[in-house]
This record gives sequence, structure tokens and C-alpha cells, in this order.
Amino acid sequence: MKPFDERTNYDEDLQSMKKKIQLSDKEHLTIFHQLNKKMEQESAKRTTFSKKKYYFSFTLAFIILGILILPTSIPLINQWSAPNGSSLEQGVKPSDENKTTNSVDEGHHQLDQIRNKLQDLGNTLEEREHIGYTHSIDQLFQYLLAIHFGDKSLLDEGYSYQHKFTSIEELVSSYQNYVDFSRLELNTMAHEGSEIEIILNYINKETGNVDFLQFHLDYRLHQLTDLTSFEQLSSKTAFLEEIHIVGEMIQLHMTYVEKVDDDSAPNGFRIEVSEEGIITLPLSTEVPFHMLEDDVSLLKKVNWTEVTEFLPAYIQLHENENGEVVYIKEFYLP
Repeated sequence: MKPFDERTNYDEDLQSMKKKIQLSDKEHLTIFHQLNKKMEQESAKRTTFSKKKYYFSFTLAFIILGILILPTSIPLINQWSAPNGSSLEQGVKPSDENKTTNSVDEGHHQLDQIRNKLQDLGNTLEEREHIGYTHSIDQLFQYLLAIHFGDKSLLDEGYSYQHKFTSIEELVSSYQNYVDFSRLELNTMAHEGSEIEIILNYINKETGNVDFLQFHLDYRLHQLTDLTSFEQLSSKTAFLEEIHIVGEMIQLHMTYVEKVDDDSAPNGFRIEVSEEGIITLPLSTEVPFHMLEDDVSLLKKVNWTEVTEFLPAYIQLHENENGEVVYIKEFYLP
């Protein structure tokens, strides 16, 4: 009987265990909801992480793009945010590009052409000299441009400008009263060492005569010297026949003449000769002589040996208030 009883207990225990292992429908449903909720939470976490990752990547790309664009956009921001010239009032020097954009009139255009001619003349220089030469020519261009426009902010603050006037205002006023910038022409360029001599022709607004501007530049000293003077010099006309050169002195053999208007004369004037006749005038060879080119509106500085090849000629002697001859130029009579 005992073995039978033990078997019966065993079956009962086995059924009890099965009931513990097999879940009811309610328990199945509860576990399903728990698993589903957990999966939704995990999905939400992954979605949130993906959004954060996307926003992070987008922000990083935007920052990199900004770094690349910012350097090129700063000049535009400055240009849009301030009117022309305001940067100068704050002590900021204008860029070279802005220095020449006041307006492009005939005078500006003529200065541009002169600068190009001068730069072409320096193309044969060695690299080191060429750099200094080109910089000096650019300084002369800016100097004359500043005078032409009456805008001293165009001048380079680190460069030395020397002139014969008491102030930059007097300098600008004198130039604008006498010089027709639209008719400037290159007369002479002489270059030796670091020194450059440049002479420009201009038409005097008051007299209508051809005259000249003279400049001395030194790119070793970073200096421009304006030798021009608009003082009212007296002038005399003479007929030059001969020149004798002795060392550093010259002797001019000439006759003073005077041009007198005469409607009955073929050209509307006649030449009267001074009663003193031929005279000899001693001068230093340092006195400059400017000869007319084929185009009679142009003057070219020449040495005195060259003058002898074109005699005889009518000349004008320009004297200062002390009666000293400052310069001589050929005078055209039709």
C-alpha cells in the first residue's frame, strides 16, 4: 500500500508544479504589456538619441561653415555698416583699393596714364630696385591724386612729403588754381641709385602756357620732395643764337626781343628787337632748360649740350624777384 500512496503524492506534486510553470491568460497579457512598454521606451530613447545626434552634427557643420565664410565677410560688413571716410575719422587708414575710388574724371585718368608710363620705364630694373622704384611712383600718384581731389586722407601716413608751401591746404589750393590735371603729360624721368627725378608738363589755367611740375623721390629715405613753385616769376623773351659751355658755366649769346600784337602783321603780331643788341649772359649749367617736343604743348628737359643742336631758337627766361634766372624754356612762335 505504501508504494501506491507515494505514487499518488508524486502525481499531485507534479500537477502542482505544472500549474506554477504554465501561466494563465491574464498573466500572459500582463507580461505582454510590460514587454511592449519596455520596447516602446527603448525605441523612444533611440529616437531621442538620433535627434540629438542630428542636431549636434548640423550645429557642428554650421560652425565650420561660419569659420570658412567669416574672414571674407568682415570687409563687406565694415563696408555696409559705415559710410565712406568714417573709418578715417576713427584713425584707420583706408585700403589702397579705396584710395583711388573718389571718382574717375579726366584728371584721374591722366594721372593713371602717367603712372603706367613711369612704371613701364622701370621694367628693366633689377628686382630690388624695381620694388623701391614702383613704390615711389605709387607714392607720387597718391600725392597728386590727393591734391587733385583735395583729400589728404589719400596720403600715406608713413611716408615723408616735402613741399614749398606753408600747409597742405595752401598746397592743394595752389595746384587747383594753376594746374589743369586733365592735360598733364610726362616730361622727363631720370633715375640714379635710389633717387628719381620726374618732371610733368601742365597747362597753366591762368596764362594758358605750358609749364612744369618737378619732383624728387628717394626710395631709400621713403621721401617725396615737390620742387614746384607757383610764385609769379617774371619772364623775358630772347632769340638765342649760340651757347658756349665752359666747365660748369655756360654763356648764352642772345638778343632780347618782345612780341607785340599787330593786326596788320601776317600772324597778328610782330617781333621787336631790343636796342642793346646781342648780349652774353653767364649762367650755371644747373639752370634747367626745357625744350619743346614736336607737339608744341609738351616740354622736355634736356642738357645744355643737346640745346646746341637746335639753335637758333626763341626762349623764355624766368626770373625770381631777385632777378636770378630760375629756368629757361623754348618759346614757340608760329
